[in-house]
Amino acid sequence: MKKFLLIIALFVLQNSFGQQNTTTYYFIRHAEKADNSKNPVLSEIGIQRAKMWNNLFSEIDFD
Repeated sequence: MKKFLLIIALFVLQNSFGQQNTTTYYFIRHAEKADNSKNPVLSEIGIQRAKMWNNLFSEIDFD
């Protein structure tokens, strides 16, 4: 959690010093796993969530 907060703080500091452009960050929750193995498959809910995010982000022009 501390590393995550540090990363967020660095993004905020980077954007607050003289940049005129706006940067948008997307933080999304990962899809649901079917089990706790090292490389698990997605559950049905996870597959639905992944498809939803795919549809949403397909309309956004990333650079």
